[in-house]
Amino acid sequence: MSAPPAAQEGACWWPPALTPPRGGAVLQAPCGAAAWLLSPQWAPWTCVGIDPIPSNLASAREAAALARRSAAFLPGLPWDIPFADASFDLVFSAGALESAPDLDAALVELTRLLTPEGRLLVALGPLTPQPGEVAYPARRSLTLSDLQAACDGLALQVEARGEHAGCGWGWIAGPRAASR
Repeated sequence: MSAPPAAQEGACWWPPALTPPRGGAVLQAPCGAAAWLLSPQWAPWTCVGIDPIPSNLASAREAAALARRSAAFLPGLPWDIPFADASFDLVFSAGALESAPDLDAALVELTRLLTPEGRLLVALGPLTPQPGEVAYPARRSLTLSDLQAACDGLALQVEARGEHAGCGWGWIAGPRAASR
């Protein structure tokens, strides 16, 4: 498997089976150099990136300035995010679950951030850093079956899953949406 292309032909990596939500707040965790978050698709959104690597944050800020885009880039780990519950309509995470010390805790944290109608898009697979970013090492390899089993154990609903651009992906409803 290869990494999802962050931004190709002016659009971000997005599984064709899914319709992107309309407007709101989007978080990319980790954000790396933020090519995905800074794609034109998210221009009307409130955009936030979290990354533990200072050079990635510097690259993301530089890319935002060059693109004349407003976005916040904050230091932090994708499994310990300093925002209130229900802060985001969409959370995108590529590579975080493979690196998390505790898979279940990482899923709980990422879905805690979702609004009641919000969704988490997870990309799985060995990720190749984009130009200008540093990746942190994976602790484990995850498959779509692993993701499904973890979500089942946490009563999180995987509404769709599949493969696109060489990566496995999961579209996950937050705990409030799944309980309705």
